[in-house]
Formats: sequence, structure tokens, C-alpha cells
Amino acid sequence: MVVAARPAYSEVQVAGIPIHATTLASAVHVISKLVERKHGGYICLMDSHSLVTGLNDAEHRRALTGASLVLPDGAPVAWLARLHGIVGAERVTGSDLLVAVAQYSQDVSLRHVFYGGNEKTLTSLRAELSSKYSHLYIAGHICPPFRVLTEAEKKEQIRELKAFKADIIWVGLGSPKQDKWMQEFEVLLKPSLLIGIGAAFDFISGTKKRAPLWLQRLGLEWMYRLLSEPGRLGKRYAKVVPAMLYLCVAESFRRWRKQTK
Repeated sequence: MVVAARPAYSEVQVAGIPIHATTLASAVHVISKLVERKHGGYICLMDSHSLVTGLNDAEHRRALTGASLVLPDGAPVAWLARLHGIVGAERVTGSDLLVAVAQYSQDVSLRHVFYGGNEKTLTSLRAELSSKYSHLYIAGHICPPFRVLTEAEKKEQIRELKAFKADIIWVGLGSPKQDKWMQEFEVLLKPSLLIGIGAAFDFISGTKKRAPLWLQRLGLEWMYRLLSEPGRLGKRYAKVVPAMLYLCVAESFRRWRKQTK
């Protein structure tokens, strides 16, 4: 992969929530510069569910607006960015970003840590990445319990994460949980950069099957996931799809009004 020569991205606002429109190569370059600065911070990957949740959840909206970068992890979110006039806006998924950064970081010896998922998934994830990128430095992983942590547990896990001395901590808790978690702990975990990548641990490890490439290119990966997990995702998409349609139609109408004046 060819990394962009400079961190080219543009910011647009959707109801006060930022979208940093970019390409995968440019996103990797921006991440490399953030790691070099050693100032910490966090990056959110925002799909349609995350965007719609942010419109209705003030705490989640604050987490998104406080991020160093909010990447469009979802074709409809990238479409919204393009409707705002960002011609080159691309979808940047958590799976693609982790693989691209893993490939890039072999040559610069970055230390990676994974936070989230379960032991089976993360063991498979580490084996899969290590088999493809022999010089990838994985410093460790933590699988938090699937419940609210006590204050003592939070302190212990932060201590463990800091002990890894990670350049990047990849967070796979799902949105909005991972975005709120990163905002809460980013200061304590400096200088590590936190990147929330949702279900990427499952997809790369093979725990869950990702949509075929042709569906991804058509922007229909969400439909594949819905058909794969209707019980878990049915209620979510019943709210998300109409909301995203409204946002896209409203933005298209706004642009039409602007052009006809």
C-alpha cells in the first residue's frame, strides 16, 4: 500500500457531528503522524448506527466531537460527506484500517494492543495478523467482561494497558460504548493513541464472516450483517435506515436549493 504524502482530509458537520472525509491511505498517514507526536488522543470510526445514536445521545455526541479524527465507517456516512461537497470521501472500515496500519507499522516498529472481544477471538486475531505480518509487534491484549466495570476494575485495566507501553490501542467494544470509553480514558492512557474499530476483531479473526467484496463496494454490507444477525440488528436498523434516508434526502434538498438560488 502506498501511504499518502500528506494528511489530506476535510471536515464536514452533520447536525453538529464531525465527519473527517478522507481515503484509507491518508487515514494511515494521519495515524502515523498522531503516533509520532505522542500526545495520545482517540479516533472514532462512525457508521450509520453511530451517527444516528450521536444525534440522540448527548454523551455519545460529546465523545464523537472530542475525537482527533472521525472516519466514515459506513457507505451512507461517506455518501453524506460527498453530498456536503467532499468529492473524494471514501468509506474507511475498522477491518481495512487495522490491516493497513499493521502493514505500515512493520517498518516502524509500532507497539499494538487489543482491548475488547473475548479470549478466543483475540487469540485468533493475533495469530492471523502475525501470520501475515511477521514483523508486527503485538504487545498484548485485554478482554474486559461484558458488564459495567467496577471502579477498582477500571483502575486495574488502565494500569495493565499503560504497562504495555502501546503506540496504538485498538478498541473493539462496539459503538457507542467504545467511543465513550475512549473519551473517558484517553488522558489516562497517553501517549497511546486509541482507535475504536467495532466488529473488526471478529471479522479479521474469522469469528464472523464479512460481506462479499461486491456487496461492500455497493455500500450494502449493512444489509448482509442484518441478514446474518436479524435478531440482534433488526431493531437497530429499523431506526437507523429511515434516519439516514432522511439525512441524505435533507442534504440533497439543501444542495439543490443552494444551486437554484
